[in-house]
Amino acid sequence: MPGLLWPDFWSSYPRRFDTMRHPLHPALVHFPVTCWSLAVFADFASIWLEEAAWRWSGGLFTIGCAMALPAMLAGMIELSRVPEGAAMRHAWRIWAR
Repeated sequence: MPGLLWPDFWSSYPRRFDTMRHPLHPALVHFPVTCWSLAVFADFASIWLEEAAWRWSGGLFTIGCAMALPAMLAGMIELSRVPEGAAMRHAWRIWAR
């Protein structure tokens, strides 16, 4: 019965995870940036809304820091998988400034 539901699924599935089809870093990096941006707005809102907005700001900052760790790790792993060539030279030129 194996292969009855998805006959071609396992045959087309990559055996190794060396290929990077959909990078994870671009999908994850939006969360910390958004949380940190909203934390700044909540800090300014605490001028008028006092402690309630200030508590939101602290929570958003904490969530942003927690989400930054997986985004950073994904970016480091994906950078190590960029093949040598023009793309890698371009990436190193940006970071070497």
